[in-house]
Amino acid sequence: MNWMTRLVRIKRGEWKAELCRRYARGLCLDLGSYNRLYENDFIGEYVALDVKRWQKAPDVIADALHLPFKSNVFDTIAALDLLEHVSNPSLLVMEAYRVLKQKGILLVTTPNAFSPGSWWDFHTQMALNALANIEYV
Repeated sequence: MNWMTRLVRIKRGEWKAELCRRYARGLCLDLGSYNRLYENDFIGEYVALDVKRWQKAPDVIADALHLPFKSNVFDTIAALDLLEHVSNPSLLVMEAYRVLKQKGILLVTTPNAFSPGSWWDFHTQMALNALANIEYV
C-alpha cells in the first residue's frame, strides 16, 4: 500500500473501525457516538450514547461525564475521539471505568496533536493521569 492510500484510510477512520472489530465484544457502549459511525464494526450488542440527537439518533441521550447506567454493566466501552470534547476527561474515564465490567475493555482514541492541521487542544495531562490510574489487564 502506498503512502497516499494509507493516509486516505487513516483520515477516513478505518483504523478505528478495525479497532472496534478486533476488540469490541459483548455489550458495547459507544460514548459520543455522533451519527453511529462505527455501529456496524462492533461485535455484540451496540448501545449508542451522545449528548444530543444527530441525524441517526443515539439509543441514550446523556452526558458521558454522568452515565445513567448501573456499575459493572458493559463488556466494551469506546470513546473514539471524545476526550478532547469534554470539560473533564478524568471524570469521563472514571465513569467509563465504573460502568465497565471487571475484565472489560475500554477503547480510547484521540486526535494526534502533532498532525498537520490538527485542532486538538485539551488538557493532555488530565487525560494521561486518568488513564494512568486504571488497572490494565
